[in-house]
Amino acid sequence: MALSSKKQEGKNSKMKKILSILALILVLVVALASCKGDENANNDVTTPEVTEVTTSTTLEETTLESPEELFPTSQGLAYTVNEDGKTCTVTGIGTCTDSDIYIGGYIDGYKVTTISDYAFAYCTNLTSVTIGDSVTTIGDYAFYNCNAFTSVTIPASVTAIGDYAFSGCSNLTSVTTLGSVNFLGLSVFSNCNSALYTSYELGKYVGDSNNPYAILIEVFQKHKSTYEIHSDTKIISYGAFFACQQLTNITIPDSITTISDSAFEQCSNLTNVTIGTSVTVIGNGAFRGCKKLTNFTIPDSLNEIGEKAFTGCQKITSVTIPNSITSIGKGAFASCSNLMSITVDEDNIAYQSISGNLYSKDGSALIAYAIGKTDTSFAIPTHVTTIDPDAFWGCSNLTSVTIPDSVATIGSSVFYGCKKLTSVRIPDSVTTIGSYAFGGCSNLTSVTIPDSVTIIDEGMFSGCSNLTSVTIPDSVTTIGDKAFSFCYNLAGITIPNSVTAIGDEAFGGCSNLTSVTIPDSVTTIGDGAFMGCTNLTSVTIPDSVTTIGDGAFSDCSNFTSITIGNSLSAIGKNAFLRCENLLNFIVDENNTAYQTIDGNLYSKDGTILIFYAMGKKDIRFVIPDSVTTIGDSAFCECTNLTSVTIPDSVTTIGNGAFSYCGNLTSVTIGDSVTTIGDSAFFWCPNLMSVTIGDSVTTIGKDAFYYCPSLTSIDIPNSVTAIGDSAF
Repeated sequence: MALSSKKQEGKNSKMKKILSILALILVLVVALASCKGDENANNDVTTPEVTEVTTSTTLEETTLESPEELFPTSQGLAYTVNEDGKTCTVTGIGTCTDSDIYIGGYIDGYKVTTISDYAFAYCTNLTSVTIGDSVTTIGDYAFYNCNAFTSVTIPASVTAIGDYAFSGCSNLTSVTTLGSVNFLGLSVFSNCNSALYTSYELGKYVGDSNNPYAILIEVFQKHKSTYEIHSDTKIISYGAFFACQQLTNITIPDSITTISDSAFEQCSNLTNVTIGTSVTVIGNGAFRGCKKLTNFTIPDSLNEIGEKAFTGCQKITSVTIPNSITSIGKGAFASCSNLMSITVDEDNIAYQSISGNLYSKDGSALIAYAIGKTDTSFAIPTHVTTIDPDAFWGCSNLTSVTIPDSVATIGSSVFYGCKKLTSVRIPDSVTTIGSYAFGGCSNLTSVTIPDSVTIIDEGMFSGCSNLTSVTIPDSVTTIGDKAFSFCYNLAGITIPNSVTAIGDEAFGGCSNLTSVTIPDSVTTIGDGAFMGCTNLTSVTIPDSVTTIGDGAFSDCSNFTSITIGNSLSAIGKNAFLRCENLLNFIVDENNTAYQTIDGNLYSKDGTILIFYAMGKKDIRFVIPDSVTTIGDSAFCECTNLTSVTIPDSVTTIGNGAFSYCGNLTSVTIGDSVTTIGDSAFFWCPNLMSVTIGDSVTTIGKDAFYYCPSLTSIDIPNSVTAIGDSAF
């Protein structure tokens, strides 16, 4: 961009200072050389007279400028200081009014390294941006819809460009990339000026006048069996060949340095890949789901293999890791069901192979087990302290694994989908077990969690359909989201007094769970925590519990009673939905938020009817005169009721209040009701008569939708708003 006159004057001043200093140094060097003389000269040779040199440069004038003076970022840009306390992230235009801006260098002494997500999105007055070589990361949507842009130069320092970073820059016609971008996000240059794009064979490219083929964005036709990539291309973009299902062979030319995330993901017929000698990065999921991939060689140039790069490549039998690789992402070779061996160059400084499995160089981390092995048991070596995420993912042959006392950490999804695994001993040395560590181990029957573990993480045993018993130690304080979800054969569980939180869907779908004791230590029961526990007949919510989440006990179809303690102050929507045999709510008389009247749940002051016990056999119900609000889904699916009388005290009928009441035939809505909520009487097929009072102003969307027996209805003049599909 063009420098302002002020900036140009600054540059001239700096140049004068530098020339003055060089002149002074030159004179001093000459003078010193003259003083030294010739070592072999006669001692009485006269020393030359040194002439005094005077310059206009003072010590004050030669003082080094601050970083801001040497590397000026446009004034007024908004920023935040990064965690290291030395660098910063530019977050927006701030008070800057320039149309040509420079991002880089320093702001207030902090080096600019990152342009944040959405930093300049919709800054339609920006005509040009120069990104300095201090910047390493450009965030998602960073320049989204900056439609006055015409060109951008991405310096060699930038290694990552986020999703949609320049999308919608409708006047952008030139992109210059210097160096190698390791990560190029989704649709970075989508919806830009058509002049930006160049076509070659069946590919769409982005670049500049020097190299219009620098970045391969995508291929046009997904049904071809082969494609030719231009020989000048540097980067294969995110998802460029995604789901090219007929692609069988591809040659990646030597010019390519980066294969971005998901570049060839789900190319299910891809069998042969020739990877060029300049590739340094294979991104996350780059070849994920290439089920027929059999032939590929990792070049010596490669430094990084991303997470799940080759996950699900079921035909791969062996992998050779060259000495150049320093980073392999989690699950890079997960679910490669025929992988028999992983070989590592002995000169590799980061990794080693032991018995065909992948370990860190020092042997402390087991990174990947070659799951194509036919062994049914495996003993993890005693030098291992960490089992990395996804290490055994999808191993279909192992029935038992021995974890030594040296192991402290079991990563996320380590044994995920090991369907034949029946037993695992978790030693006392283990302090951390990651999310979904044993998820989908459908033949695992029992587990003892050691006292060293404090959190049962998300989905840790989710889908362990044959798990019948679990011992949870007193050390555990949290049972995470979906921790035991869909453990169909889990009949009983004892939650220790140490647990304070039961996560969302923690026991969701445990259809054979018949009993559960919630201890006094628990304060929170998450959304859907016991959803679908169809054999659970009753539950006592202790005095310690203050919150029950949305749908926490929904679809517990054999519930007959629920006892609520004195501290409960928040019940989520649909918490007891479809508890079709529920006859009775019992609420501690000291509870300040709720009360029960005739077995139904109300607010303490009686003004809100929260839940009607839908297992009652009554066919008629008269709502008490104290009620002003009928809560959301209060009578949802109460199939026994044929008529409900709503008193004049009621002003609001909540969303879904009487939805799916299949036998409801008549409703009289009192004269005080002003709002009938969304889906209030949705799917009441036998509803024949509704009287709407003159006070109603709003009828929500779908309020009486699919009430086929309702042939006529009088809408009073008071109604000012009727939602979509109300009738």
